[in-house]
Amino acid sequence: MKRTTFAYVFIAAVLSLMSFTQTDFTKTLIGKWELQTIQSPGKQPMSSKAILGDMFLEFKSDFTYIESDGGSETKTGTWKITDDSYLQMKRDNQTAFNEKEKLKEISPDKIELTTSSKSKFVFTRIK
Repeated sequence: MKRTTFAYVFIAAVLSLMSFTQTDFTKTLIGKWELQTIQSPGKQPMSSKAILGDMFLEFKSDFTYIESDGGSETKTGTWKITDDSYLQMKRDNQTAFNEKEKLKEISPDKIELTTSSKSKFVFTRIK
């Protein structure tokens, strides 16, 4: 009986600790991010600059975002987090949100977005 009680208490403690360590992406994403690498399934990561040039995303606390190439071309839209770890974005000229992209915090200043096709995009925070 003591082992069962201990097991339940231990599991409850682990679950509560996990809830404290879960990333709150509605706060983490706020700020400006630069795309660093792109990785397609089964291939090595490649520098995004060689493929796309510069690409920046700036997430604002009012759930709007700005996508830019560092020059004059910018696009704006709305973003949201679903199921605690999925990002969905909708440009101003779109009627519906894009498909969910899985968010993963690699470090406090580095995130990874994974699409449904398993392509990965790594962004670093610009300070």
